[in-house]
Amino acid sequence: MKCTSWPAQIGLYSAATLTGWSRINDNKHWLSDVLGGAAVGITSAMIMDGKWTIFGAGQPHFLATPKSVSASMSIAF
Repeated sequence: MKCTSWPAQIGLYSAATLTGWSRINDNKHWLSDVLGGAAVGITSAMIMDGKWTIFGAGQPHFLATPKSVSASMSIAF
Protein backbone atom coordinates (compact mmCIF):
# COMPACT_ATOMS: atom_id res chain seq x y z
CA MET A 1 0.00 0.00 0.00
CA LYS A 2 1.36 3.40 -0.97
CA CYS A 3 1.47 6.24 1.53
CA THR A 4 0.07 9.18 -0.46
CA SER A 5 -1.48 11.08 2.44
CA TRP A 6 0.32 14.41 2.96
CA PRO A 7 -0.31 14.44 6.74
CA ALA A 8 1.20 10.95 7.01
CA GLN A 9 4.24 11.94 4.94
CA ILE A 10 4.78 15.09 6.99
CA GLY A 11 4.52 13.08 10.20
CA LEU A 12 6.93 10.37 9.04
CA TYR A 13 9.53 12.78 7.67
CA SER A 14 9.25 14.85 10.86
CA ALA A 15 9.81 11.77 13.03
CA ALA A 16 12.86 10.80 10.95
CA THR A 17 14.24 14.34 11.12
CA LEU A 18 13.78 14.52 14.89
CA THR A 19 15.46 11.13 15.28
CA GLY A 20 18.44 12.29 13.23
CA TRP A 21 18.67 15.54 15.17
CA SER A 22 18.51 13.61 18.46
CA ARG A 23 21.38 11.34 17.38
CA ILE A 24 23.52 14.37 16.50
CA ASN A 25 22.55 16.18 19.71
CA ASP A 26 23.54 13.14 21.83
CA ASN A 27 26.92 12.92 20.01
CA LYS A 28 26.07 9.44 18.71
CA HIS A 29 26.36 10.39 15.00
CA TRP A 30 27.83 13.13 12.87
CA LEU A 31 25.75 15.22 10.48
CA SER A 32 27.31 13.36 7.55
CA ASP A 33 26.11 10.03 9.03
CA VAL A 34 22.55 11.31 9.38
CA LEU A 35 22.48 12.83 5.88
CA GLY A 36 23.95 9.66 4.38
CA GLY A 37 21.36 7.53 6.16
CA ALA A 38 18.58 9.82 4.95
CA ALA A 39 19.86 9.55 1.36
CA VAL A 40 19.96 5.74 1.56
CA GLY A 41 16.51 5.61 3.13
CA ILE A 42 14.85 7.94 0.63
CA THR A 43 16.53 6.24 -2.34
CA SER A 44 15.53 2.79 -1.11
CA ALA A 45 11.94 3.86 -0.56
CA MET A 46 11.68 5.43 -4.02
CA ILE A 47 13.11 2.32 -5.70
CA MET A 48 10.90 -0.06 -3.73
CA ASP A 49 7.82 2.05 -4.52
CA GLY A 50 8.67 2.00 -8.23
CA LYS A 51 9.03 5.78 -8.51
CA TRP A 52 12.73 5.57 -9.43
CA THR A 53 14.62 3.02 -11.49
CA ILE A 54 18.29 2.16 -11.65
CA PHE A 55 19.71 0.97 -14.99
CA GLY A 56 16.20 0.29 -16.30
CA ALA A 57 15.38 -2.16 -13.51
CA GLY A 58 11.70 -2.54 -12.77
CA GLN A 59 10.03 -2.43 -9.39
CA PRO A 60 11.00 -5.41 -7.22
CA HIS A 61 8.43 -8.11 -6.58
CA PHE A 62 8.31 -10.16 -3.41
CA LEU A 63 6.70 -13.51 -2.67
CA ALA A 64 6.43 -14.87 0.86
CA THR A 65 5.13 -18.34 1.67
CA PRO A 66 5.22 -20.19 4.98
CA LYS A 67 8.40 -21.99 3.85
CA SER A 68 10.27 -19.37 1.80
CA VAL A 69 10.69 -15.75 0.83
CA SER A 70 11.80 -14.64 -2.63
CA ALA A 71 12.42 -11.40 -4.48
CA SER A 72 12.76 -10.69 -8.19
CA MET A 73 13.52 -7.73 -10.42
CA SER A 74 13.44 -7.41 -14.19
CA ILE A 75 16.02 -5.44 -16.15
CA ALA A 76 15.33 -4.24 -19.69
CA PHE A 77 18.23 -4.12 -22.16
